[in-house]
Amino acid sequence: QAEDSARFSRESADICQAIGAPAELAYSLTMLAGSFILQGQFTEARSHALAAVQAYEEMGLRHAYSAMAQGWLGLIEFLTGDYEKARLEIQSTLAMAQETNWKRGAGACSLFLGCISLVEGTPERALKLLEESASSSQAIKQVDDYAWARSVMGYAECALGRTGQAREHLLEALHLGSELEAVIPLAFALPGIASLWVSCGHAVCAVELYALALSMPIVSNGRWFEDAAGRHIVAAAATLPPDTVAAAQARGRARDLKSTIAELLVELREEETPPSATFFSGS
Repeated sequence: QAEDSARFSRESADICQAIGAPAELAYSLTMLAGSFILQGQFTEARSHALAAVQAYEEMGLRHAYSAMAQGWLGLIEFLTGDYEKARLEIQSTLAMAQETNWKRGAGACSLFLGCISLVEGTPERALKLLEESASSSQAIKQVDDYAWARSVMGYAECALGRTGQAREHLLEALHLGSELEAVIPLAFALPGIASLWVSCGHAVCAVELYALALSMPIVSNGRWFEDAAGRHIVAAAATLPPDTVAAAQARGRARDLKSTIAELLVELREEETPPSATFFSGS
């Protein structure tokens, strides 16, 4: 319910500004930035996160909330493809998280750095960072971050040619994301599954599923997804007849997200990684 979250956060920010509550205003701006991230509106998210960071700095406050605002900047930068800038923001966040003993933040930093390592072509390092993040999140029962880490571990295992392990990670991420109705794990899992299917030689299925994933603005507006999965799907699509690709994309765009996730959960629980002939009408 990201739109509702944005509305309430904006109302909170207006009230805090009117009554002169700067710390609460900064927190409201942080929540507003998070809401825009979920909607894939990264320019708006960046401006609010930056305002929050500046407000905390002006007050001299360094705690979990100020680290969160800093972390949002790192997340936004890596999602939009500015990986060097993202790394700097994330390193600043990690230092603040360690200083304030914000365990969730430290785990998230490992996750973000793992995502960057993945698209930079070092899946082994990515996997190590992601495993650290998953372990940290599991220890503090932060289930959505754990699911997020597991989803990206699926990408890394796929890049290393270990499709069985990739399937297990992506299945767990999809399962937990579905249970929580959490946007981030689901948004990361779907392109990962499409990439997995490319590795298994099922290009049509991958094209269709990726078209569905692109219906989520955080995916379609995020350069990271293109670098981590989209380029593989595009390369696979280039080997197919254009009309086959167009038909698969049309089917994907027409799919219902919730019902497709339910079908995927059944498919991925099967021992065989490739989708069944009945899952996609174009298979």
